[in-house]
Amino acid sequence: FDAIESWKQKVEAELGVGTVAMALVQNKVDLIDQATATAEEVEAKAKRLKMKLFRTCVAENLNVDKVFEHIGHEFVNGPASKEADESGVASAEEPKASEAPPEKEKPARAASTKAGKEAEEA
Repeated sequence: FDAIESWKQKVEAELGVGTVAMALVQNKVDLIDQATATAEEVEAKAKRLKMKLFRTCVAENLNVDKVFEHIGHEFVNGPASKEADESGVASAEEPKASEAPPEKEKPARAASTKAGKEAEEA
């Protein structure tokens, strides 16, 4: 937990600020009573680093998909700093429809007709 800030700084120093999709993930929230950092400490770290915070539990499949959706959205659309509230901590809610990436069109299939096959073979 203490090294997160230096890890983020190393990534930004190497690749540039705002060029890598990042999120702060607190995993194993089902064991929160055994956590070495309090909820307030984790929230303060997320605020200080201006990172979206997700609390997850892989064993219960809680918010895991939301982390990947967020990272994918940031990768495609750039940093989503607007998603964080003024405290710097963003919720694990679904992105609004207006912020969701557009659906890709399915490629058109060629009709398989006898004439079409003959034309292809020619």
